[in-house]
Amino acid sequence: MSERPSLSAVPGLKRANALPGPPPRKPRVNPTPGDAVKSSPPAANTESAAVSTAPPKEVKQPRMPRRANDSAANSLVPVTLSLPVPLVQRLKRYAKDHELAYANVIMDAIVAHRDELGALVAHLRPNVASDGIFVRTTPRKSAERTTLSFRTRRANVIALDELWESEEIAAENRSQLCHAALDAYLP
Repeated sequence: MSERPSLSAVPGLKRANALPGPPPRKPRVNPTPGDAVKSSPPAANTESAAVSTAPPKEVKQPRMPRRANDSAANSLVPVTLSLPVPLVQRLKRYAKDHELAYANVIMDAIVAHRDELGALVAHLRPNVASDGIFVRTTPRKSAERTTLSFRTRRANVIALDELWESEEIAAENRSQLCHAALDAYLP
């Protein structure tokens, strides 16, 4: 390989290592009124003594306005479900006709079929058959799937997750639980 010739300096361009560093920060000290009196030298005149013994004014930090949903349980979180296309179409039609949010329709469906959710979810699981030696799984026929996204309170998502993970329902995931409930609930 050949040696490259060194480049000549560009006029008017300064080297980066010659840049000054940032200015030093001012120390942040919050003195108490007693500290100001102890550290101040003896006053020569009475006016300065009166000023130095007065407690310093407190600087108030601006307060951020509080909202009703500031707590973690009330914060809105995004949720995405994977559901069959025909079911999502039924859900959207129902939500539009009844002027409800998707989250409300899903919660209504789960509440309406709370006692039968275990059986409804079982119908969505793949068929398992054994020939004595091997266990064979035949998946159920399912329609094309799509995603449904909405926002709901964190507390509702926690409740959904506790439901699908419960031994009573034993769904594979949140989407399967919502699929079972919506399919039974929607016309």
